[in-house]
Amino acid sequence: MTAKLGYITIFTHELLNPDGGGSSVKRGQAVLGASPLEKSQLDQYISVFRALSEPLRLEIISMFGVDDTCACTFLEEHLPIAKSTISYHVKILYEAGLIDVRKEGRFYHYDLRREVFDYFVPGLLERLRLGRLRDEQAALTH
Repeated sequence: MTAKLGYITIFTHELLNPDGGGSSVKRGQAVLGASPLEKSQLDQYISVFRALSEPLRLEIISMFGVDDTCACTFLEEHLPIAKSTISYHVKILYEAGLIDVRKEGRFYHYDLRREVFDYFVPGLLERLRLGRLRDEQAALTH
């Protein structure tokens, strides 16, 4: 069991070495992390990676065009799921700060926040797009 106090973790039980012999950290010993993140920054990382951990949300991200935008109607036409499910996943991406949502007339449009992707997961958007292009080309050749 551990207690966290800011950046210091205090172990309330002895921890054993991976090989099982003897304890490497004694009860009550404080261990200071090497370079801890600020709590708000850590929360941002958790939010971003939690949002990206769902394969469907990665697929949604990969469907954005080269101008980093996507219409809700495009997602509805190309994803084999209910509108409410799309809405749920879009909400998670929005709350993680990965996309912006704007309404034009009766329809919603989504904009990628490229700066967020470039900061937290550099290169991911390009890799997703390349993978999608490969999949589309493979489908055409079969």
